[in-house]
Amino acid sequence: MVGLAAGFVGSWLARESIARNWFLGRFRQLAVPALALLAWAAAGELEGSGFIAAFLAGLVSGQIYSEPAERDFDFGVDLGEALSLTVFFLFGAVLVVDSFAEATWQVAP
Repeated sequence: MVGLAAGFVGSWLARESIARNWFLGRFRQLAVPALALLAWAAAGELEGSGFIAAFLAGLVSGQIYSEPAERDFDFGVDLGEALSLTVFFLFGAVLVVDSFAEATWQVAP
């Protein structure tokens, strides 16, 4: 329910703000990731699933906030990919550092 509410209210507010020119062009791109984060955080506070809330917010948002340019959604995709790569980088850095601590010449091929 949190995801549906966040998606509906947030998308409606974003659409109305764009229609009234309350959004600056460069900030329009932040609306989509902000809705996902809002749904995730609200569901977490209510001990719900952030994944499901963000997914449902995206479903509702796609129906209501259908007028933005492709670049608005492309920014969200790019941000998601950047965060994903950052997580994998940090995981790899921690894993490699721990592996080097236990590496000896006996384990070398």
